[in-house]
Parts: sequence; C-alpha cells; structure tokens
Amino acid sequence: MAFGLIKQEADETFDQVQQETGYSKEMQIESLQGMLGIANRKLDIVQDLGGKYLDLMQQKEANDIERERIKLESQNSILKYNLASNWLDCVRETLRHQFAKEDKMIDEGFKKVDKAIEAGEWGVAVEFFGKMANMVSKSPLAAAIEFNEKMKSGNLTLDDF
Repeated sequence: MAFGLIKQEADETFDQVQQETGYSKEMQIESLQGMLGIANRKLDIVQDLGGKYLDLMQQKEANDIERERIKLESQNSILKYNLASNWLDCVRETLRHQFAKEDKMIDEGFKKVDKAIEAGEWGVAVEFFGKMANMVSKSPLAAAIEFNEKMKSGNLTLDDF
C-alpha cells in the first residue's frame, strides 16, 4: 500500500514538471538515472579516497614505528660503543699500571746491581737477574688477561690493583 502511494506521488511530480518545463516523464527519468550514475561515481571516489587515506595513515604509523626502532638501535649502538670504550680504557690503564710497576722495579734493580757490583756483592746481582727472569716469564699482557678474567668473575681484591 505504501508503494502505491509513493508511485502515485512520483507520477504527480513527473506530470507537474512536464507541465512547467515541457520535459517528458521519460526524459526526467533518464536525467535522474544520469544523476544517480554521477552520485554513484562520486560515492565510489569518496570510498576510494577513504581507503587511500586509511592506507596512508597505516603507512605513517608503520614509518613512525620504524623511525622509533632505528632511534632505539642507534641509542643501543652508542651504549655498546661507550661500554667497549670504557672496557678498553680499563685494559689500557691496567697495562699502563703493570708496565709502570715493572719499569720502576727494573730501575730500582739496576741501581741495586750497580751498587752491588761496585761493592763486589755478586749475590745481589744474581738475585736481581733471577727476579728479572721471573718478571719476563710473566708478561704484562698475560697479567692484563689474568686481571680481565678476575674482573669478569668478580673475584677482584685490592691486591689486584
């Protein structure tokens, strides 16, 4: 019943437009179908643009996530570099300390040997060269490696410094 009423109102509207403009019912229906086609195309364009906008927003979010990941990797690399640099500084200072200690021992030993030779005390010279042999048998690099292993194990004492 509602459909019949709608059809009757539409027919009356077509008749009124034909009287006022001279366009027949068929011409009016044809122009309405053309406008419906244009409206459908506009709707398709709007839907397509909406889909492209969503794709663009998803890509922007993915780019933001990737940018943050790269930033975090960069910070991690800087931290790793700083850690390695600090470790190398520690090794360098350990070696410097070890060599300095041995240089001092050697200088003191040669002074004692010089005095012992002048005094004719050959036992002091023999003792010094024995200590020198022991020192050479354990290189500063081996001492640094041993120190590093103690650092890693956590078994350091004040004597190690």
